[in-house]
Amino acid sequence: MYDTKKYDIVALDFGNSRLKILTGGQLAAFEYTNDWDYEAVSFIFDNISTHFILGYSTVTDERTTTFFQTFSDRCIYNEFINSLSIINIEDMLRHQEILNFDGIEGIGCDRLLGLIGARNERTGNIITVDCGTAITVNACDKDGKCLGGAIFPGIHTQISSLANKAEKLFETAVYMPANIPAINTADAVRLGVLSSAIGGIKELISKYRISFARDEQLSIFLTGGYSELIVKELNYNDCEVIINKTLVLQGINKLIDIYSNGYMI
Repeated sequence: MYDTKKYDIVALDFGNSRLKILTGGQLAAFEYTNDWDYEAVSFIFDNISTHFILGYSTVTDERTTTFFQTFSDRCIYNEFINSLSIINIEDMLRHQEILNFDGIEGIGCDRLLGLIGARNERTGNIITVDCGTAITVNACDKDGKCLGGAIFPGIHTQISSLANKAEKLFETAVYMPANIPAINTADAVRLGVLSSAIGGIKELISKYRISFARDEQLSIFLTGGYSELIVKELNYNDCEVIINKTLVLQGINKLIDIYSNGYMI
């Protein structure tokens, strides 16, 4: 068992479109473009001491392999190879006792880690909304029982799909247009896709709330790149709505703090 107070903790979340890193209170995100792996590795080594624990969650094996090839080369060059532990958080999730997800088949690590990160911030019933490549809306009760969730295409994914499938539509920046109904094609796409996402999230929250007693505390957490656009449309008088851009990474940190056993890859 490691004394994590003597180690820097580096949390990595390999998403579908970018890698997010949290270490020492510093957050960075790296789109999967040219040299992303070198830039990410450089960021880590610029923000750590000589002893550290690296925990990661991934939904993309190819990007993860690319990163660790570059990371290993840098470790050997800097003679760090014997002063670190690398942990696949998926292993810890199987043995942790913070969140009970028995009976929930195939749920992704990112969804579970988001719920764990949220439970570290609030007690009571929890709904997490991750607004990324896919939008996931997940729930757990006040006792830490994961109730499952839903997945549907994210905002940029919807816009990209329209651009690819419809000859006269094209990708566009995302924001809520000033005129509703929209008075040009780009704004019509923006309005339609944002309304689709917001409406879907609201409908799912409404359905999930049936599982919770009306007098019980409920906290709704939003995370992901488009969370700031969504949160403006979620107005509830009887529950707290919170933006937390590091929710999954905080879930990784929580597991390392409690369960670190020095798993190596």
